[in-house]
Amino acid sequence: MFARALLCVTLATPAAAFATTIDSRPYTNQLSVGTDNGADIFGGTFQADGTQLDSFTLTLSGTAPGAELRAVVMSGVALNAPGTLLWQSDAFLIGEAMTEYSFAPDLALTDGDIYFIGFDSGLLTTVASAGSNRIAVAPDDRIAPGQVLGRFNGGALFEYSNSQDVASLIVMSGGASDVPLPATLPLAAAGAGLIGLAARRRRRG
Repeated sequence: MFARALLCVTLATPAAAFATTIDSRPYTNQLSVGTDNGADIFGGTFQADGTQLDSFTLTLSGTAPGAELRAVVMSGVALNAPGTLLWQSDAFLIGEAMTEYSFAPDLALTDGDIYFIGFDSGLLTTVASAGSNRIAVAPDDRIAPGQVLGRFNGGALFEYSNSQDVASLIVMSGGASDVPLPATLPLAAAGAGLIGLAARRRRRG
């Protein structure tokens, strides 16, 4: 009976695997980005809390029928610094209503590094873009540390726009929370030993 009671406590101890999310929704404002003045990349940065970017969303709208965008993920993006394109989505048509678009890059990340998510209207990718777009933003700096919101504005250097976060849902996996804590491993081993002991006693009986 003692072995069974201790085993129940041991099995409840290891941390369950779950994804890490950064959620800066709902949006409270909209920023206009005019693509008729040149191609652009617009969005915000986040700090990785895992080793894989499973999915993310962007809330966007447009004014020109038939305008295309591509979602992008970049690294090395900092104020007045160039970035490196890591991933791009297929081109998608953007509607006039503010809509949350979902993407699943399954992209490997370095835990703790700063990355950028946003959309490209033709600066680094090929799209049929026209008119102007709007990106939904949330108040304050909900994504910290290292969060900046801004644009490349037709050039190679990222420029700061304001202190509002891009409204998005970022889902990552492979972080420290996805594996059992070191302190739980001896307890798990002890539980396995008790299972074997109980089985041997049943066989003897």
